[in-house]
Amino acid sequence: MDVGRNNPCPCGSGKKYKKCCLKEKLADAEARFLSAPPVSVKAEHPGFDMSPYAISQLMEKDDTLASQDKKTLEALKHKWTPKKIRPLATDDIVARLQKLGIVTSKNTYCRLASGRTSAWSISEVWIGDLRGLQTNDLDFIGQAACELWRRYCPELVSIEMVDDWMQDAYDIQYQDAPRACDIWQKVWDYFKTNVIKPDMHQTDAVDPLYYGLQCFSNWVQDYETALLNAARRDSAYAEKGIAFASEFMSLFPKQDDDWMRSLRHSLSEMLCLSGRQDEGEKVALSLIEECPELCGGYIAMSNTMRTRAESGDPAARQLQLEWLEKAKATARDAEDFDLSERIKSLKKVN
Repeated sequence: MDVGRNNPCPCGSGKKYKKCCLKEKLADAEARFLSAPPVSVKAEHPGFDMSPYAISQLMEKDDTLASQDKKTLEALKHKWTPKKIRPLATDDIVARLQKLGIVTSKNTYCRLASGRTSAWSISEVWIGDLRGLQTNDLDFIGQAACELWRRYCPELVSIEMVDDWMQDAYDIQYQDAPRACDIWQKVWDYFKTNVIKPDMHQTDAVDPLYYGLQCFSNWVQDYETALLNAARRDSAYAEKGIAFASEFMSLFPKQDDDWMRSLRHSLSEMLCLSGRQDEGEKVALSLIEECPELCGGYIAMSNTMRTRAESGDPAARQLQLEWLEKAKATARDAEDFDLSERIKSLKKVN
């Protein structure tokens, strides 16, 4: 399974993934983007799981650009990317395609799109047996296919549109978690409807089927976090979070125990934030009963006391503190959590 940029590198170096093996992976992506024609949405290299569209998105990221030398930045100026093609009028895109030997219209495009899930795959049909195309021409054709899909048949969801939604929400998740969740709900609905199958009991089974900029397993955890953050601002998102948690546990019944405990931790707080305090406390207590040696359940129980206190229960603040103190005294992983600082802050409030 893919790892997040800030997770420990799977090679065992002890460094973060982004500081270690991810550099080689991104260098491979950069080389392909700068010097090679676009390839099929199916990964060209074994173990490399980004579509050409996702690679072009990557090359627009500020952190990617900041790491490039002048020669590379100059080369990127001449590459077609999503941001460069979006300002073009539809007539201009169609005229440029025609100059390259590709004649299309809304009707013919929509007929090609019918039954497909990838807009980029239409560019491969267009290219066909055409000869003499330069790498920049191939870039344009791929980006044009993706952009025309959005304009000609937006009611059909392409995998490139899903990747756009995913990245759009990442850009605002910390500034506007509710809006990010609204966007990510569309992504979740797409995966439920079009990708996840009954025999996929873990998220690992979904990862190889999605060639976007972010792997599914990482994204779905970020969605859970965003839902919890949004729920703390608006109880309507608590209900959405509860629905997501229920769907996830039903779709992926064999997901690993640590993941499921973390999800139930979030679920307990979202139940309380939705007004279902007793149900939330019950979930938190079940985590303690199952794994009394781990901090998670105690912290979840402390969080439920916080929502009780915010509802006007004068005794809840003290109980919130007591659950954290019990975690510090009992759990074997207490050092992994900043319990002392949490306890200190609560004592100041109390």
